[in-house]
Amino acid sequence: MERIALRYASYAWNLLFCQKQVALFDSVREVVKGLVDSVSDYRNRRLLGISNEEWKVLVQDTIPKWKTLLDTQQPKWAELLEGAQEDFKFAQAKYQKYRFTHGLPVFQPQFFIDAHCAISHLRIQKYYDVLREALHIGSFRITVGELHNWRMTHKGRTYYTGSALITPDLLPAAEIAELKAEGAITHGIRYFIPADIAKLAEARKDGFPRLKEERDVFY
Repeated sequence: MERIALRYASYAWNLLFCQKQVALFDSVREVVKGLVDSVSDYRNRRLLGISNEEWKVLVQDTIPKWKTLLDTQQPKWAELLEGAQEDFKFAQAKYQKYRFTHGLPVFQPQFFIDAHCAISHLRIQKYYDVLREALHIGSFRITVGELHNWRMTHKGRTYYTGSALITPDLLPAAEIAELKAEGAITHGIRYFIPADIAKLAEARKDGFPRLKEERDVFY
């Protein structure tokens, strides 16, 4: 059961990550498209305070390069998402069959992923997320109510702090220590929008609108 639950949790994490990446690049493309439409109008360029020289750089260099990057990344993540969906379905079927056969409750893995975090950060997060989740969705003793209570304890990620199944090496402190050991870059944000585009589009370089209230809707 442990191996089945671990595979199920791992593929569920991969699927959500790919979904987040696809949504991220879709939102970034909308930001770039909106800017192109806006600055194409001379009157808007004047209102935005864009000089003729800045306009040339945007049109001839910055925007074309950014479009090329998006055109490269979007198909890649769409393909990865398709593969992740197939892997997830296979692992889910095996997990559900085992649980049904043994009269055990069937759980759905639950994760919270910020696609803007550095990949090195997310790699560490996945390790801890998957192990913690697999221990609980694969348990023979955990009830539906107990799992629900654990997940309702914190908004966002579930750490299962206080659970008898969590060993010291899976506590948040262990994860934080590993993140620190990797260096400050693991705590960074990947920037998807060049600074000049972000400024003109009134967006943040990580692809989110400026207001935190607006940022939250992307999760």
